[in-house]
Amino acid sequence: MRILTLIAALVLGTAANAASLKDTFSDREIINTPVSATWSAIWGAALIGYSMSNTEIGFDATIRERDDLDNVANLKGFGGEGFDGTVQLGGDLQIRGLVVGGWVEYSFGGTETELSILGSSLKVEQNDTYGAFARVGLPLGETLFYGAAGYVWTEADVSLTGGYSETFDFSGPAAEFGIERRFGSNFRAKLAARYQWLDEETVAKFEDVARITAEPGIWTVKAGVVISTGM
Repeated sequence: MRILTLIAALVLGTAANAASLKDTFSDREIINTPVSATWSAIWGAALIGYSMSNTEIGFDATIRERDDLDNVANLKGFGGEGFDGTVQLGGDLQIRGLVVGGWVEYSFGGTETELSILGSSLKVEQNDTYGAFARVGLPLGETLFYGAAGYVWTEADVSLTGGYSETFDFSGPAAEFGIERRFGSNFRAKLAARYQWLDEETVAKFEDVARITAEPGIWTVKAGVVISTGM
């Protein structure tokens, strides 16, 4: 009889302890600590841009039957404008409060310029552009401010009245400043301003008598969306 009484007491004690533990855990709140978002990600962007070019046109000619061509005239402010579309693929890494990364890009379209010179019409139309950039950014909450430096390669179709037409390669460094705003874990908006310093190229040559050179500088404003793998 004593054994049965002891067993019953143990069972009742165990049940009471289990109920007490259940009440203790049920009274506690489960707190989920949010994981802070990071700018470390692989991303792709689609942007629309508007460009304005400012090209220095040089006219070199033979003077006094010298063998060398001398610069006899320069025209600054040969301007053009146009729209372009750009796709970018890049990646960033957030390190100690800074974001470092870079991207490659492809742009289609660009500026168009036309000028009357020496009785002829000179037309320059920019073709597709390729670029590679590195950047450093400062994240402030859901906003990223960044500066970038890179190099671009492009082509331009140059034509003169009378049937002359040729395609030339231009390249040079570029600097960009921009801002990105995050609206979700995988979606951002982007706005950027860029300037490109393209190298001087000879765009027209009249045998060994004269030539026309072009040295473009291009301002571009781009805006669009960024799809990211970030958290």
